[in-house]
Amino acid sequence: MGTHRRSAVDGATQSTTSFEDDTGVWSIGPSPEGTPNSGPQWVRTPQQFVEGAVVGTDDSVYAGFEPATMTSADERASFMHEVLQHLGLLEPD
Repeated sequence: MGTHRRSAVDGATQSTTSFEDDTGVWSIGPSPEGTPNSGPQWVRTPQQFVEGAVVGTDDSVYAGFEPATMTSADERASFMHEVLQHLGLLEPD
């Protein structure tokens, strides 16, 4: 399902990759000189987090939908209750 990338010169395909299985002809170079925290470079790795309609960090919650589109007031209240628990503003049930 990833995005497929194609590089071309004068209309002729030079390389293609989806970046799902490989990096094609692309390579990971060193950090520019003087970069603070030039530690570990990019590393290919399997999925780092479960993607879904709602993604949360320690201090934020991002919903890929408007809560007003939930079908009932009870559903919206339950969602907001869980959001507030996640953010540490309510004690866990």
